[in-house]
Amino acid sequence: MDWWKSLVEVLYAPAKVFTAMAGKPRWLAALVAVALVTVLVTAVIMKPIVMPEQIERIASNPDISDEAREQILAKMDSPMVYWIGIIGALVSQPVALLIIALAYWGLFSFLGGKAGFRHMFSATVHGALVSIPASIVKVPLMFAMGTAKVHASLALMLSPETEETFLYRLLAQIDLFAVWSLVIMAVGFSVYGGVKRSTCYWAAFGLWAAWILASSALGGALHFGPR
Repeated sequence: MDWWKSLVEVLYAPAKVFTAMAGKPRWLAALVAVALVTVLVTAVIMKPIVMPEQIERIASNPDISDEAREQILAKMDSPMVYWIGIIGALVSQPVALLIIALAYWGLFSFLGGKAGFRHMFSATVHGALVSIPASIVKVPLMFAMGTAKVHASLALMLSPETEETFLYRLLAQIDLFAVWSLVIMAVGFSVYGGVKRSTCYWAAFGLWAAWILASSALGGALHFGPR
């Protein structure tokens, strides 16, 4: 299978793609695609959406002194802040995917999976390709709504006033695109590791559930899957 076809077909036919790559799992093209889209989205929304939201949040924070607030806001005008955001997006995405792949590699090794880390990383990175259609849907909504806080999650059932609550943070991470990504990853884990598909679903979603519970309890500081 051509590498560029696999980047598209894995979104709707993951078993076919992973079976074709079982002998020689690929991950570089998918990782580059995910990283490029992440950087592009960050570059597009940073100045018109993200930075104004950060400035507004800092300006309205009563816990920051007037002197400290002036210093922080002055630094926000620096081009360095923009480039730090771009570089941060470029670096953080591969690192996050490595950590996720390591976690699942350890879990599935414990469950008797035969896949090596390269296979698990391949499944994880291809699952992250869901961030591309997610961006296609969410970025226009960000500009239309004037906020980066756009999601396709169960938190849509709650009012914006509950945003700082544990329940809101929890439901905000139960996102359509995150679930889609996990399904692809679970199929990859099953094909590569020779583990029953049902077991892979339970393991993939179980670890994810533990993660979102922990991150919600910590105030949403941690994120899992495509945003």
